[in-house]
Amino acid sequence: MAAALLVALLVLAALIVFIGNRASESALIIRGSRRESAPEGSGPRFASETGAAIEDATVQSAEGHSLSGWLFTPPRWNGSAVLLVHGFTDCRATLLEHARLFLRHGYAALAIDNRGHGASGGMVVTFGVLEAEDVRRWGAWLCDRLGVDRYFLFGQSMGAAISAMALERDPRIAGAILEACFTHFERAALRRLVDRHAFGWKPAQAAFRLILNYGYLYGRVKYGVDLRQAHPARVIRETGIPTLLIHGSEDRMVPPECSRDLHALNPVHTQLWEVQGAAHTASITHAPQEYERRVSAFFTSLQDGNRESIRAHGSRPAH
Repeated sequence: MAAALLVALLVLAALIVFIGNRASESALIIRGSRRESAPEGSGPRFASETGAAIEDATVQSAEGHSLSGWLFTPPRWNGSAVLLVHGFTDCRATLLEHARLFLRHGYAALAIDNRGHGASGGMVVTFGVLEAEDVRRWGAWLCDRLGVDRYFLFGQSMGAAISAMALERDPRIAGAILEACFTHFERAALRRLVDRHAFGWKPAQAAFRLILNYGYLYGRVKYGVDLRQAHPARVIRETGIPTLLIHGSEDRMVPPECSRDLHALNPVHTQLWEVQGAAHTASITHAPQEYERRVSAFFTSLQDGNRESIRAHGSRPAH
């Protein structure tokens, strides 16, 4: 009996290690065909379609990785800029339709490849733990390049979580739009595992929690990153930066209650728009006219209310 129990425990431990290793590597490192890059020539073609000027942009991460992006400036620039942050396994080209919306309303648009994605360097993806500092550096570059002292943020899915985490790092952020943002990585990962492998079976949460806890340890030991620090809810609770939360009611990747919970944490400084019938990150195609109206109105209200502070009037922003 004791021997059988020991064997069972060893098998369970082996399964936890095997699944935990694979799950951690899959989340932290994007390999092969999963690493999507912008199609060749897509940036210049988009600039030609919109009449915008295009500039290749590069910044260095704190670890020395080269990060890549495109800066689009419209023919009639309104003096403000939006930094666009894409989701997991996507790339800067994913948000070109959002960039088109912003350009149409006179905003300069900086679309970036997150670390470990697209043409940017680095391998480890941390869901905002390290990327929040990357966003701060991109914001500094953007302000210097355009001669402004404030900018707006737009983030989608993982990019929304990254953007949320950046709110506490950069006072130059004038406002943010977060679409399909999770509350914290632990909750999102557990939900994803249970829904995908156990069809919501509650008892499975205990087993998957063991796997995730091992996975967090694995990430800390091998890569020096604790994904439990990816916690947008903590930042949203404390932020004073105006934030619009957008979420599709039919999102099966990041459930809409995540944005509801974020809004409930800080109803004074957040707004919530739940797009009925929209799937994950599909709100712009599901309700294009309402999407454009709400998104442009949100940033315009902040721009009009802070026009003197948004424009640098020739001064250099503080770093």
